[in-house]
Amino acid sequence: MDLASGLRKVALMAAVCCLASLCAGQSASVGGGAHADERELSRKAFVKHRIRSIVQATLREGEFTTPEGIGAVTRVPPSAGRIEEVKNLGEGAIPILSDYVASKSPREQELAMRFLVAFGGEQIVEALGRFAKHSAFAMNRAQALQFLTQGPPSKILPIVEDVSRTDPDPYVRKTALEVLAKLLQ
Repeated sequence: MDLASGLRKVALMAAVCCLASLCAGQSASVGGGAHADERELSRKAFVKHRIRSIVQATLREGEFTTPEGIGAVTRVPPSAGRIEEVKNLGEGAIPILSDYVASKSPREQELAMRFLVAFGGEQIVEALGRFAKHSAFAMNRAQALQFLTQGPPSKILPIVEDVSRTDPDPYVRKTALEVLAKLLQ
């Protein structure tokens, strides 16, 4: 998908959301809070769809074919523009990104964590803690520990201490101990 068609899709989704909000707003004066719930669900669906589109587009950027015709994949970090687009979706993106901990793709998980880091601060600690404790991929658990250092030390310390004692992978426990050492300096 080229940039122009991607922008058209975003504009179309925004128009649909605005129309839904307008209709719900007119009905809200008659019906009450149920329409506010519908607007919130519509907003969440939009944010989830945009995040999924951004993650998939970033993954596709790393796909290529060698001159011999062999399909290959390389890791491509999200562009500054994509990171900004996710941040512009607001804090409602954080729980959606956090849900990527259940993804069967280590690369999807990594991208979700990179997008979470862009939000920074205390708000990302719980989400990154889920990756550090529950990702099926040891490398992602270790990376989550490194990303957690973007949060307030008082909030991340219990998570890192727990992982240093309980993670089944020696590399992850070692990473946790290294992060702990830096935090306690």
